[in-house]
Amino acid sequence: TRLVAVATQKFISEIASDAL
Repeated sequence: TRLVAVATQKFISEIASDAL
């Protein structure tokens, strides 16, 4: 579903920000 995709993308974005 799109909700899962959006939630996953947001989660990845947060992880990427922490990685940086």
